[in-house]
Amino acid sequence: MILPVAQVSGTWHVIEKDIANNQQRIILSQPIDRFEIVDKNKLHYQKIGTIHVHSLALNKQSTTEPETKILFSLRDFHGWSAHNKEVYFISRFLTGKHKSLFKKNISNDTVEEMYAIDVKQTDKARTVSVSKDGNTSFYT
Repeated sequence: MILPVAQVSGTWHVIEKDIANNQQRIILSQPIDRFEIVDKNKLHYQKIGTIHVHSLALNKQSTTEPETKILFSLRDFHGWSAHNKEVYFISRFLTGKHKSLFKKNISNDTVEEMYAIDVKQTDKARTVSVSKDGNTSFYT
């Protein structure tokens, strides 16, 4: 089970806890705004106040620092939704004039524009959720 982001002694952590034996380990120590784990091998997260969505391979056997890479960057503070092989996100169209829902295939790094979205500019972040089959999207 992955616990929500927790602040311990002034530092933010994503913590994994084994419910059966009550053992836990810190997966990541960063100021995290949100994260998703779609399988037990990858953690996708966004740091507080940034437009970058990162991906972290979760390898329990490794004794070295885990490798983090930028999965994609949003042009504004709109949401994203992770699935097993794809990540959906709302951002500005490539021309910068329109916002669209995009789908990024994680295995081959291809990005496909799904359709334009008419959303109003606000001071708050917008959210997006896409059904598991990828056929329906919900956004604010």
